Amino acid sequence: MNGMKAKFAAYIGLDWADKKHDLCVQVGDVDARNYYVIEHTPEAIEQYLLNLHKRVKGNIAVVP
Repeated sequence: MNGMKAKFAAYIGLDWADKKHDLCVQVGDVDARNYYVIEHTPEAIEQYLLNLHKRVKGNIAVVP
């Protein structure tokens, strides 16, 4: 984000697939990114997003 104030608490880049989903997550103004793989189930997606929302305490932008 190079010193700019983030509009969202986290940004997620999502590679949607039929068996798993690859995520690239950037939290707020931090330049570092983390990468995750989650299962292709509604429960796995919901659980991941709920946990992230609790951690970052703000709006999350998801970009497919």
